[in-house]
Formats: sequence, C-alpha cells, structure tokens
Amino acid sequence: MRTHHGKEVRTLLEGAGMKLRYLPQLPHGISEAFSLICPSDCIGWFSAAGIPC
Repeated sequence: MRTHHGKEVRTLLEGAGMKLRYLPQLPHGISEAFSLICPSDCIGWFSAAGIPC
C-alpha cells in the first residue's frame, strides 16, 4: 500500500517538521503472510496482550 507516498501527505508531514523515511519493500513471503491476517486475528493478539479492544 502506497497511500502514504502521496504528495499531499508528504506536504502535510513535512509542514509539521517531520522527515519521511520509507521502509524497503517486504520480501514476498512476508507480504503474502500479512495478507492472510484478518481483523479477528488482530483482536485476538491485542486481547492476549491485555489490550482491550
């Protein structure tokens, strides 16, 4: 997802004094694994960590 690479976002962030650092693209296997995560997985992870959802 590259929505954070948009010119408007960059202008707003830099206007607030922030510097942008883009991370390298993830290896295919990792990005594929992320696509398998669903909202209930996230809720379960946060709940297990003691963070209320």
